[in-house]
Amino acid sequence: MIAFLKGKLVSSDEQGAVIDVNGVGFNVIMPLLDINKLPEAGGDVFVYTYLYVREDIMDLFGFSNKDSIKYFKNLISVYGVGPKA
Repeated sequence: MIAFLKGKLVSSDEQGAVIDVNGVGFNVIMPLLDINKLPEAGGDVFVYTYLYVREDIMDLFGFSNKDSIKYFKNLISVYGVGPKA
């Protein structure tokens, strides 16, 4: 649904980042390796995303490259493995 985000980094922490895309702030959960690649707040950022939707959850996960999303999708297809693992 949301293939990528391109905007300005508002903030980041060990859980992920908030990215401003034309005035809309997206909370993106990211792996620590990708968080460490982000610029300082206010810098331009581009992340590939995967929208994880279940009956009581809507989480947006972000990655620095497309291969990471492919591996992520393979992992969450395994029974008992959730997206935050």
